[in-house]
Amino acid sequence: MRWCLLSTVLYNAGLLAALEVVERHAHSVDVYGEARYFEPGRDATIEYGVLDLRFRNPHAWPVLLEISSDDTEVHAAFRAPRSDLPAVAIEVEQPEQTTGLLAARTLRQVTLRGLDSRVEDLGWSRYGIADGSPRGAPGESQSVAHGVSRGWRTRVGRVERRRRRWRASRTVATNLPEGYAGIGRWDPGRVPRWRIVVLLLLSLASMVAAAGVGSAILLLTSGAISINLDTLDLLLGLVLALVLHELTHGIAFLALGARPQFGVKLRTKFGPVFYASAPGSYLTKNGYLVAGLAPALGLTVLLLAIMALAPAGGVAADASYLAAILNFGGSAGDAMMMRTVLSYPADARFEDTGDGFTVYAPTRA
Repeated sequence: MRWCLLSTVLYNAGLLAALEVVERHAHSVDVYGEARYFEPGRDATIEYGVLDLRFRNPHAWPVLLEISSDDTEVHAAFRAPRSDLPAVAIEVEQPEQTTGLLAARTLRQVTLRGLDSRVEDLGWSRYGIADGSPRGAPGESQSVAHGVSRGWRTRVGRVERRRRRWRASRTVATNLPEGYAGIGRWDPGRVPRWRIVVLLLLSLASMVAAAGVGSAILLLTSGAISINLDTLDLLLGLVLALVLHELTHGIAFLALGARPQFGVKLRTKFGPVFYASAPGSYLTKNGYLVAGLAPALGLTVLLLAIMALAPAGGVAADASYLAAILNFGGSAGDAMMMRTVLSYPADARFEDTGDGFTVYAPTRA
């Protein structure tokens, strides 16, 4: 029995059971052609430690997986102790084929109790068509299939593997999973005054720490601490800190699959703020932590590296030094938010709305 047959049968059983697809990967190369097990868009492949097939049960009832197999066939079904189970229809739009590439889009319609119906876009599946790939029956393509799964030796396969590893690391859902409901809300307008005082002290301590690290780097790289902050340096450093800080949040949102938005608020408890948000995108807990801490950990290091590499005493070095200090100090607010994020369950989802964030979690039966 081939593992790809097992994973593909399980994937289709999960689709028909209206389970939420947490992780699924199409094959990198369309090896079997018309002799494939399932039509394009309905297959699933796995590779130990890299690619996985994962479902989540969004229903208020448990499900039981029944599976049996022999050398040539696999049978799988999800059972539930109910009679009013969702009706599911799966449609694969007409595949699009170009030179060396086959693409198929899969849709799933789920009807609950015969009334509430929704259509889910399961996305595109893309397959490379390598020159000379066999188009025989699955049993006749064993050696080629194993060669692809072990090494992805074709150029298409190597590119596809990198893309899938990146896609597998994405931790965002553009649609809130079924069965989730709001359980909390964090709003900076509701932060008590004593926490604002603590935040200001933490921000000041962070700036002092960043200044110390920057000065130490200058001493190691140039043998002297030479910082000349004139008006241009101050303005440039302030603009860099404000813009790059939120831009880093936005890039992190985008890398996680969210849709970032930017804006400015002139009147808040903390004064005028420039912000990045991702309304309509629901990040996992780990994903939101990454996006929230990206400026503190990533941008600060980048700015200090630019300062170290730029000519000492120049505009680039001085502005980067100041921007690193202001960015790290401003990240104290992000740290306060992320501390709150850590208090929520591991399976929670977070929607950044620009004026705080909303937390969602599965409703428990």
